Amino acid sequence: AKGNQDARYFFFAWLFNCIGFITFSLMINQVVPTNALTMMSAPLGVYLESIILSFALANRIKRIQKEALDADKETMEHLSKFRSIFDNSLVGMYQMSPSGVVTNANKCFARMLGYSETSDLFKNGKEVTNKLYDLSRSQYRTLLEDRILVTELAFTNTRGENIWASHQLQTIYDEKGALDHIEGKLINNTENKEKEIA
Repeated sequence: AKGNQDARYFFFAWLFNCIGFITFSLMINQVVPTNALTMMSAPLGVYLESIILSFALANRIKRIQKEALDADKETMEHLSKFRSIFDNSLVGMYQMSPSGVVTNANKCFARMLGYSETSDLFKNGKEVTNKLYDLSRSQYRTLLEDRILVTELAFTNTRGENIWASHQLQTIYDEKGALDHIEGKLINNTENKEKEIA
């Protein structure tokens, strides 16, 4: 283990301080001769102590800054990995505000609804909301009370394709207990449904 990286600074700081006061005490007791150096030994020890402690502080600040930068870099790497998983998932995922506006979505979700890009999906938010949400009062009450609801959807996307999907909803609340947003997953069951019909 490295131990405390600042320990050596504190050691030498107190060492110079102690040497200065010991030398000054020896001069007072006439053990060592009185001259300019022995007379200035105490303040000189304090001065050297302050310089070394300032180096210790600068070293600590530099180390903390490096640790913060490393932590930020690691966080960005994790976010990048999460975003990659989110964007390339085979399950359509989205977030929606309490007012019914889709605020975030992955590519699979956009393609399932017939959009080539998520930006096109955001431009047609009301249409997206109408396709996803046709809940009865009892279903909406279940979602608010249980915070989770699974429904089956059947809709025609913007490319004219008939889509059957399992729709999983979850309500997310803030620290004050107010509804913050709704997270949803759309699992495409079209292939299985078409086989059943055939």
